[in-house]
Amino acid sequence: MSMPRKEAAPEFTLSFLQPDRIHQSMAIVQGYVRSRAGSEGPTPGFWEAIRELQHKDLPAKRRDTIPEVIWFEGGHDVFAPALSMLTGGIDMAVGTTSYGTSERPGLEMAARRTLHRFANQFPKTYDTFREIITFLVLARKRKYSGGTVSSRIGLIWLAPEISWNEDTWLENIVHEYVHNCLFLEDMVTNIFVAGCDRLEREDALAFSAIRQIKRGYDKSYHSAFVSFSLIELYLTLRKDKDAASFINPLILCLQDLIKARRFATAHGLELLAELAERVLPLFRMFAERRGQEITWRPT
Repeated sequence: MSMPRKEAAPEFTLSFLQPDRIHQSMAIVQGYVRSRAGSEGPTPGFWEAIRELQHKDLPAKRRDTIPEVIWFEGGHDVFAPALSMLTGGIDMAVGTTSYGTSERPGLEMAARRTLHRFANQFPKTYDTFREIITFLVLARKRKYSGGTVSSRIGLIWLAPEISWNEDTWLENIVHEYVHNCLFLEDMVTNIFVAGCDRLEREDALAFSAIRQIKRGYDKSYHSAFVSFSLIELYLTLRKDKDAASFINPLILCLQDLIKARRFATAHGLELLAELAERVLPLFRMFAERRGQEITWRPT
């Protein structure tokens, strides 16, 4: 009699990062675009659907290689309006520059090497990454490492430096991918009760687990989920010290998010409760390793 096979443990444990959940959300977006067209034609692919909703100024897929690495070429670039959103809505003339031709081969090689490592280390996650992320736009911006935005799902902007090591590359790509997945989740099932203008007011500010300053509720909410995913990333890579560096800022962030939970929808609270349940055992583990007294309790 054969024993039942155990399902493989998820590569990242948060529910909205599971392939089945992501595929369900993608299918909803694709179905919506098909129904809106009012035709009996085939259901569009995800990029075609999200392009119809958010990226009409961008090209269709140009090559089979996904994600396609795009070098920003300046204000005339077709990606300039999208990159303005990805870099915070600031005019492209302010601080965003293209990479020199001598820098590009080394950086593109590093990007490709990182994607290959991603695929080998986290194959299931990488499969969904390839389905969501179509373009990886490289543009330099001083004091920034990259970014994403909810109005440009499917794009990642990175601002790598020659000094980035393999872990820095992988961390930044996973960081921005988690944002994209949470944006998709929010598009399909609302997470916040108000828009970003309301969530930037003083009473909605929360400590960011990544930037470690007070930010709008939605931005700090995102930072908590990204931070936890990076802890899981580094634990998988057996780099516990790097993983542990995220835990204390994440605890402070969670405390603020829980106190201001009125800004999250019922679904947003479900995700937040899930995160808190997963963070507490890690907090205990890291505290015990350091021989510190455990003082945090969810409020």
